[in-house]
Amino acid sequence: MQAGVRALEAVNWEVDYVITHCLPHDAAAVLSGCTFYPDRLTLYFNDLLHRGLRFERWYCGHYHTDRTVMGKFHMLYERIERLI
Repeated sequence: MQAGVRALEAVNWEVDYVITHCLPHDAAAVLSGCTFYPDRLTLYFNDLLHRGLRFERWYCGHYHTDRTVMGKFHMLYERIERLI
């Protein structure tokens, strides 16, 4: 997690894409209607957002659905997206 913060600091907290297993807690809460419990990783991702992480799209696959929440958080399960 500290290495992730250092990597983001090196690029001034701005990336095109974030690719992770799960979502930040706030986005997972929207997805689930507030039924997901936060854990260390989802809270870490939330912290990155609140520290100023800027990105075009965030991708994850943990939730086994093809859905977008909050406009920028994309869950991929069967859908395939070309990034470049």
